[in-house]
Amino acid sequence: MSDTTYVLNPAVKIISTQDDKVELFLIGTNKKIMATSQILKILDFFRITRSINEVNQIDDKILNFLFSENLLIKNNTLNYYKYGLVKPDMNPIGFSANINNIENKHNHESPWCVLGAPFAFDSPVGTDASTGPAAIRNTLKLFSSEKLLHDGQINKEHVIFDWNRKKEYPSYLVLPKDLGNIIFNNREETFKDTQDKIAYTTYQVLNKGFKPLLLGGDHSISKPIIDSILKKYKRINIIHFDAHTDRYSEKIINKFMLTRGNVFSEIVKHSRVESLYQIGIREYEPGVIKRGSSSSKVKVISSRELNDLSFTNLFDEIPKDIPVYLSIDADVFDPVIAPEVSFPVMGGLTFYQMYELINHITSHFEIAGADFVEVSGPAKGKNLAASCIGNLITLLLLNLGGNSSHEKRNET
Repeated sequence: MSDTTYVLNPAVKIISTQDDKVELFLIGTNKKIMATSQILKILDFFRITRSINEVNQIDDKILNFLFSENLLIKNNTLNYYKYGLVKPDMNPIGFSANINNIENKHNHESPWCVLGAPFAFDSPVGTDASTGPAAIRNTLKLFSSEKLLHDGQINKEHVIFDWNRKKEYPSYLVLPKDLGNIIFNNREETFKDTQDKIAYTTYQVLNKGFKPLLLGGDHSISKPIIDSILKKYKRINIIHFDAHTDRYSEKIINKFMLTRGNVFSEIVKHSRVESLYQIGIREYEPGVIKRGSSSSKVKVISSRELNDLSFTNLFDEIPKDIPVYLSIDADVFDPVIAPEVSFPVMGGLTFYQMYELINHITSHFEIAGADFVEVSGPAKGKNLAASCIGNLITLLLLNLGGNSSHEKRNET
């Protein structure tokens, strides 16, 4: 666009200059960048806002360097970068990628981009869902790109074999791009800043033709993700797995701001959210009797009810021509098999109940995006909740890899 303006990333700091070299540092990402001293004049040039015409006067090779290293950003994204936007993860799921330099998706590759959102607010004592992204990634080493690359080239003979279905999947079709973790400076940034960053990064993923797969973090991350999803899709249905409805109003804080406890109260206000299916609900609730019942827009299916229902008929009322967004809270599982969650409730789903449900949904609906949240406990070592979630992500990535049979629909 002709009115787009650009400016130097405020997180860029000059560490040292020596001879014809300069060392730069990006706050938040802790990334060091080496360049020739000639770059200093370019950086000074962009310390004030520049028009697209002024930007185009810079040599293409230098511009590519500035954009690929996140040194030059759009002026209207300044607040997202002040303390850093995304930090690459040292243990990526699939191929590590730069959010500002994602190549448009081709049919032969996975449509998924992974983002960690390691934020947890108002957590119970002894739990911390901010460790969730690291714990989940630690269970997904199956998708390491190191096993796929040989001398820098993709080995198309490498496969992932699924013993449950006696089926093999070419690895290069199912490995996602991992963009890293969204940065939160808890001394300088607010809850709203995290929400804005989630919405912005999610939209960047969608705008490049990919699907967002976010790892929480607490459940409040779902709202900005869905806000961005609805900028791309005309309508969506949501399938939400949880022990709780997350539509609570009794707590004072829920009356005044978005929280993990009222996130779906806010989400269902979207007129273009056609329906919300809440599955696995079982927490006892005092106060408001009507909340537990289903309505024309919200359908609640308890974990007890699932024992008497057919998985294949459960979603018959969801139109196949409207994409589905998946939101999965780890406490939907019974805490006997997944204890490392923020709010455990007995009587949850078994792993194979969830396996069959996710397999059915991803095989019969177009999936617009997904989040997996509320894993707490250790980031490394034994974490059964992270293992359960990791296996569901594996199923999703295998079912919806490159060359997926689902076509894009309902995009604006």
